[in-house]
Amino acid sequence: MHRNHDRYIVIGVLLVGLIAAAVTFFATAKTGTNLGVLSKLSLNEEPPSTLAPPKVEPSSPAPSNSSPAKPTPPATKKNQGSNSSSNSSSNSGTNNNNSNNNGNTTVPPPGTSYGSQHQYRNPFQGGACTSGDNSGRINGEIRTALTQGKDAYLIPAGTCPISGAINFPDGTSNFAIVGAGSGRTVFTSPNNRIGNAFELGFSHFSHNNWGLTDLQNRAIDNVTAGSSTVRLRAGQAALEPGWHIVWDEYGVVNRYNQFPIYNRAEIVEVKSYNANTRVATLDIAVGRDFNVNAKIGPVTGRLSHNITLKGITFDGTAPGGQHSTGALYASMIRNLSIIDVAVKKFQGPAIAVMLSRNTDVSGVHLSENAGSYGLGINKSRFTDVHDSYAAPSVSTAFIGHTGDQDTIFRRLTTPRVDADHGFDGKRKTIKEITGNYTHPDYPGEGMADLTCGNLAWRDGVDGCYIDGVNSIHEVFSGPNSRNVVVNNSKLHILRINDEDGIGPISTTIKNSEIRRKGTYNWVINLNWFHPDTLIGRLEIDNTKIINDDPNGNFVIRGTNHIGELIIKNSQVINNSNRGYEMIYLDTNRDSRLSITNTRFISSSSDKAVYLSGFLNPCATVANNTYQIVGNSPTQFINTNICP
Repeated sequence: MHRNHDRYIVIGVLLVGLIAAAVTFFATAKTGTNLGVLSKLSLNEEPPSTLAPPKVEPSSPAPSNSSPAKPTPPATKKNQGSNSSSNSSSNSGTNNNNSNNNGNTTVPPPGTSYGSQHQYRNPFQGGACTSGDNSGRINGEIRTALTQGKDAYLIPAGTCPISGAINFPDGTSNFAIVGAGSGRTVFTSPNNRIGNAFELGFSHFSHNNWGLTDLQNRAIDNVTAGSSTVRLRAGQAALEPGWHIVWDEYGVVNRYNQFPIYNRAEIVEVKSYNANTRVATLDIAVGRDFNVNAKIGPVTGRLSHNITLKGITFDGTAPGGQHSTGALYASMIRNLSIIDVAVKKFQGPAIAVMLSRNTDVSGVHLSENAGSYGLGINKSRFTDVHDSYAAPSVSTAFIGHTGDQDTIFRRLTTPRVDADHGFDGKRKTIKEITGNYTHPDYPGEGMADLTCGNLAWRDGVDGCYIDGVNSIHEVFSGPNSRNVVVNNSKLHILRINDEDGIGPISTTIKNSEIRRKGTYNWVINLNWFHPDTLIGRLEIDNTKIINDDPNGNFVIRGTNHIGELIIKNSQVINNSNRGYEMIYLDTNRDSRLSITNTRFISSSSDKAVYLSGFLNPCATVANNTYQIVGNSPTQFINTNICP
């Protein structure tokens, strides 16, 4: 009996509390139809003012209790495929089970390691640099080191003028090139403009697929992303186990239908081949579709493994006010480490990683850019770029390009991260970015811009996850950019643009704050256009969107808005004195607007939402729940909400 009596007391207290809360709620706010309980933002609750970035564990050092691997010279018939069994079972590189755009830990696969798994024990000591051209001497000493079975080439401190690139033979593996430290071992190009100070690995060029077309390629059936097998077409020569490249002839063109760039290729290991079924089993599942004249070609003799470049600076100053391209072009390397490399006065890209797999980049320092990109990840897979710096002058500092996949940008100080340049890259992650350029609207605050897609190259990106970033001026999502997610972040403007109407495009922002003041007439700008289909989708969840400019106009502006806008559990705040609508959507077709459990707060707006040109605005906004706090806006929407 006492138990039941206590239960009735508890129920009664709860009912009284609920009634009191309801009275307070209706006394302080104007409400819209079908108002539900505010699930994440109560009347007296604000989103956190400081959104702390998630903790990321530092890279684990490689174990030192294993026997050192011997350097592997270029493969010959005798040693062809000698490294094919060394498929990085170690976890000694940086292990990241990062969430993709849907929050799933699907990439990289368990056990993925980044960077070289080789620790050198038997180095060759290079000679001191002279005032003349040192490139020929260094290249000769590297080949001597490989012949002698050395596993590293050490470059002493000093200034090293060169007139050509430092390189090693194709297929070199388990080898490191190590300077005395950036700022101590300094390469220069005083006599002539050169391409790159270091050119490591077998060269590949995306504009014509050179380096792939001359392989002993086999035609294969179309391959779907996630498949770990490929099937040869009838009449093709059998495959041998070993390292291969899966690729096809799809090319990305720019908005003027010029310059096809081939963006689909990745390194795989064939573990076995069944001659009866013509099916080869791969070491990992491929990350994208290959469906335009798909092929597979062996690269066991060309592919390099476990390569390190560490501890050098390259000053690209060249005669006549010119600048050399950059410090490094690395291509067709599995398990590549780039550590403590500084580049200044370069034409760009300063560092280019092309068609490689399992790359770790750390301690890079880019400054005094004279041309284009800083560090570019091109057509590669499983790349971790972290703990690096780019000066504000390096406008496009860190960039994913030409269809790279599973690339992570984290703990960077930079003016910009271009996660994907519009080449249909897959599964990008940006986290813990510190901006360092200044914007006149935000004096004293370091800024960075983050982009997922490009207006010129329009294949977009599939999966761009931005997490735990602060002091970001702009996040841009471009044409064909799918599954872009901004989470737990603070930024000033969000711009979504598919001006050519090629879609689809989808963006989600959640658990974040967007606060603008000055320059722009909006906080979020939507520019979606397509004559036939609903292609754009923006979902805003548990987020504050604030216009802090007293002379500003809209909070959200949609021009040629053909798509779907979903706002839920959020706050829309307009501190402008100009009386503009808080959300303005302009279209000549039906679009969809859904507002759920969202508060509107304004000092002057007459309407929360203004729809222009909607064919059926009542159906478009039916069954929304909203809350207007205070006396403005005085009207929720410029049309009746139909029951």
